[in-house]
Amino acid sequence: MDAMKEQYSFTTADEIKELLAKRHWEEHERKVILAYFESKQHHFLARLRALYPLINENDLHLILLICMNLKSREIARLLNIKVSSLATARYRLMKKMKEGHHSNIKQFILNLYHEEEQKP
Repeated sequence: MDAMKEQYSFTTADEIKELLAKRHWEEHERKVILAYFESKQHHFLARLRALYPLINENDLHLILLICMNLKSREIARLLNIKVSSLATARYRLMKKMKEGHHSNIKQFILNLYHEEEQKP
């Protein structure tokens, strides 16, 4: 991941906003976005990886998009998947995070994110 950060260290917030405005992302662009958030939210992502070792890079992308408070349709469009496939991805993420199917994964992730932001 450090090599990825160095490779994409030129990325600015404006460039990320441009990528977010696109209809869908290519694999390279997904890596750019993950590297950007890795540099800005390193502690949050490190905490997620430590707490939930089963999550993978695709799960992290989904988590970051949820943290950005995007709607399901927007997330599905960016990931180039159907909304029903996004629901399945969220369900699998909940299972990996051992939160059960009755939890609101969006609220759970946002709570984790805001906890991390409030740490000194």
